[in-house]
Amino acid sequence: MSKELPKLYSMTSISIASALGSILAGGYMLYSNYRALGMNQYSGYIFALCVVIFLVFMGISSSLAPATGETMTINHMWSTFLILSVAQGITGTLLTHFSQGGMLETFKKDMQGTYQTITQSFLVIVSFNFIVPFILIALLFPLGLITGQNP
Repeated sequence: MSKELPKLYSMTSISIASALGSILAGGYMLYSNYRALGMNQYSGYIFALCVVIFLVFMGISSSLAPATGETMTINHMWSTFLILSVAQGITGTLLTHFSQGGMLETFKKDMQGTYQTITQSFLVIVSFNFIVPFILIALLFPLGLITGQNP
């Protein structure tokens, strides 16, 4: 029966991706699960929600700037990385649990479905670790919201 079922990302993979690759990586995996099951409307909603959550985390990060009116250096951005990664991992786990938790449990236990490989999950994490920083730097650097200099 599992040969007919699509491969989905597991809750563990989504949680790890949310922590190591941002909530956007976890959101992509949730999006992919819904798309694989033909639930296209939910896929758009879940990814949009993950984008909003990511922007909230970026807002929190930028509010931690050294002082009002000062720009955030790249070094300061990295100093908040660990806390934001853990927060995104927890958020991704909760989002997965509430949006797909029951479905993933049924998929694995009752339907004997298989999950995506560790390699596939790792590729998503690595991809988002390269894509997201480049997008952020491309957007924020020209606006003067980050600089390459230490204060």
